[in-house]
Amino acid sequence: MHLARIAVLALVGAAVAGACGGHEPEIERTGGPQPEFDGPACVAQSCEGAADGGVSWCDALAVIQQKCQPCHSNPTKNDAPFSLVTFEDTQRCFNNRLVHDRMEVAVETGAMPFVELNELRNLDPPVEDLTPDEKPLLLNWLGEGACLVGGDECTGTDAQ
Repeated sequence: MHLARIAVLALVGAAVAGACGGHEPEIERTGGPQPEFDGPACVAQSCEGAADGGVSWCDALAVIQQKCQPCHSNPTKNDAPFSLVTFEDTQRCFNNRLVHDRMEVAVETGAMPFVELNELRNLDPPVEDLTPDEKPLLLNWLGEGACLVGGDECTGTDAQ
C-alpha cells in the first residue's frame, strides 16, 4: 500500500510538473507515465453560474493553508511542483491541465496530502491528512469548478 501510494504520487507529480503555454518554466520530473485525465486541457469552466451557496474560496483556502501550504508554499518545499498560495495559483495551467483539476484527482485518490513524506523525510511539523470534514469541503469546491465564490477577501486567513 505504501509503495502504491508513492507510485500514485510520482505519477501526479510528473503530471503537474510541465508547463502550459510557455508561461511557466519547464520542471523535469520522473516517476513513470502520466495518469489519464478526462476533459479538455487547460480550459477553465465558466464560473458565471456559480451559486453563492457553493463552497467559498475562503473556506477552501483555510484547508489549503493548513494542509497544502506546508509544501505548496511560495517558494515551494519538499519538491512540491507548484505553489497553492493564491486563488490564481489554483487556476494556472501545468502540463496542459489546470492545477485545480490536478488537485481534485490528487485529493480524490488520496495521493495528497502526501503523509508518507513524514517517514521519508522526517518532517517537522509533519504533513497532516485531511479530516473527514476537510476532504469533502475541498472536493466540493474543486468539483464546483474552483470558483471565486464569496470573493477573495478572506478574514482569519493569510490570503494574498
